[in-house]
Amino acid sequence: MRIELSTLLIAAGLLAMAVIPSRSRAELVVTPGVSFRQEYNDNIHLVQHGQDDFITTVGPKITVVWLQDPSRLTLDYGLGFMLFAKHPENNKITLDQAQTALLQSTFNPVKDTLFLRLSDTYYRVPIDERRPVVVGNLITNMTNTNDLLVNPYLERPLTKTVTARIGYQYENVWYNEDAGNNTQIHTADVGLTKEFTPNFSTSLSYRYVLHRAAKSDSYNNQIETLGAAWQIMPRVSFNGSVGNTTFEYQGGGRTNTKSLVWTAQGAYLINDKFSLDGGYSENYADSVEQGTMKNESVKVTLSYLGRLPLAVSYQKTNSIYLDLSREDRSDGITVESNIPISLTPRLNGHISGTYSTYQFLPANEKVYKYSGSFSMEYEIKVTKIAFGYTYSVSDSKSVANDYKNNIAFVQANFTF
Repeated sequence: MRIELSTLLIAAGLLAMAVIPSRSRAELVVTPGVSFRQEYNDNIHLVQHGQDDFITTVGPKITVVWLQDPSRLTLDYGLGFMLFAKHPENNKITLDQAQTALLQSTFNPVKDTLFLRLSDTYYRVPIDERRPVVVGNLITNMTNTNDLLVNPYLERPLTKTVTARIGYQYENVWYNEDAGNNTQIHTADVGLTKEFTPNFSTSLSYRYVLHRAAKSDSYNNQIETLGAAWQIMPRVSFNGSVGNTTFEYQGGGRTNTKSLVWTAQGAYLINDKFSLDGGYSENYADSVEQGTMKNESVKVTLSYLGRLPLAVSYQKTNSIYLDLSREDRSDGITVESNIPISLTPRLNGHISGTYSTYQFLPANEKVYKYSGSFSMEYEIKVTKIAFGYTYSVSDSKSVANDYKNNIAFVQANFTF
């Protein structure tokens, strides 16, 4: 069931601001703004021999921040009206096409015991990783989605070192595209956290999930997890969890399954200028249109924290879909750097590059993708002016995944 609750949730958040008992002075900050962007895109549909266009984007926006310790509400709401000079059939001029919204809030109706977390996000996402995708191209293989989350929970210390938690979470995800797999998820959870020392703690949790999807198999899911967080020494930390998950499918026709889920994450501050972190995880997530998938992922990042910051990351992911015979494998390297300009602190640059390989099974299609981007930004009192360029290539024997794309833009953001 599709629930359009953005306006209702915002109203609920504002109502909560008004009725929650005051224990401190409230602070409200409202910041309106508008952005103007002119872009040249030489391949708007990401095909072998594409069409180019000049795209004008006008984006009014407003940011609202409300603080009343320990409660907090942040709302970012904007519109991005897109006008295509050569191909006006691609214009994004209606509210559902142009809007973006992010509402995040946490309320504490009963001090240090009862909490309420509300969030609502409306944004664009890629529909299918196997189809063409380029950062900055918002019309090809993209759809709008709304992710609503309501999460009341109780958290209470049982002793000086043991804290108990019990909660419920409702999540409703829907997509504008008919192919999208709209989903409702109800989760009940209980957990205990034990602090042995200020540097070492463990946790034990149990979750029962009702997962109801419009186009894929629905199931109930039980997850038991044991976790730990350890600050081994000032420069070394580790956190991780291991658990068991059980899928109980509804309606018959499929066998219930069990699986191990776990994560491990470590960080090492080598010295004042270099840091290394990495991790591995096996967990489950929902795709836009193909149901639930199991993700096996490893990522390692080496960062330089000096005057010219630089981060080099390697990531390898294997996604196995539960509802069909499909497996997507990828691995690649990303390099990013922020460039300080010595002439003035108001001028900054950003440069990044990626190289990734993909293998799509069972068809065994291989795709090689690489991209590079550069941007500069100059900030004055109420204005931020930026320009940039992105070059992307997808190399494949399949015509559908063989394309190049150049995007150049200039943009001005104003805040009042």
